[in-house]
Formats: sequence, structure tokens, C-alpha cells
Amino acid sequence: MIVTGQTWEAEIPHEPGEKITFRRLSWKEWDKALEAKQASSLENLSKISGDVFKALKDVESAGTQGNPGDKFDKGIVLEASIVGWTYPEKVNRDTINALDDATADWAYQEIVKTLKPRMDTEQKNG
Repeated sequence: MIVTGQTWEAEIPHEPGEKITFRRLSWKEWDKALEAKQASSLENLSKISGDVFKALKDVESAGTQGNPGDKFDKGIVLEASIVGWTYPEKVNRDTINALDDATADWAYQEIVKTLKPRMDTEQKNG
């Protein structure tokens, strides 16, 4: 299916009356967000040596298995998916990056939950 033009709107639970409009992401956008998150994780982990690196890698691997959203770069996903909202400011990279933590976290989880990007194991099996 072509995802161009597919959108949905959701009310922000902690801001009654405010809504965000999201668009469905393409496979290429999910790949970009996955690669950015992996690159960031590897950069952070490369600063650590030996046993500590292995232990942190094991912890990170175990921690992201239960939450698929932890595998993607939040900023890339938000910038690619948010196309409208009820705030007076126009939607653009700067205003998306100016969202507070609670709203950005909720929006990111809403996108991942709604779109349910296929994970590596699903891609191999499906």
C-alpha cells in the first residue's frame, strides 16, 4: 500500500481540547529513524570499553525487546509524522522540537502504537 496522504488525529490526553494530526510513515522513514537510533547508541557505547560495553549492550538489547518504540529516533519520527495540530504555531521542525517532554513522549508513543512498525523478527518472518 502507498502511505501518502494517510493521516489520523488524536487528542492530547494531558491537554484537553488540543489535538495533533499525524501521517503514516513510509518504510524508508522508519529505516532512517532506526538507523539514526542505532548510530547514536553505537556512538555512546563506543566511548566505553570492554566488559562495561558488553554489559550495557546486553542491558540495552533486553530493554528494547519489550518496547518497539525504543528502537527509533524520536525526533526523526516526530518530525516525519506530525503534520498538524490545534496550537496557534505552525508545524515545522522548530515547533516540533519545542514541544514539552510530556507531549513529545505521548506523540511518539501514539505514532509507534498506532503504526506498529515491523520489527526485525517480523521482517524476517513476514
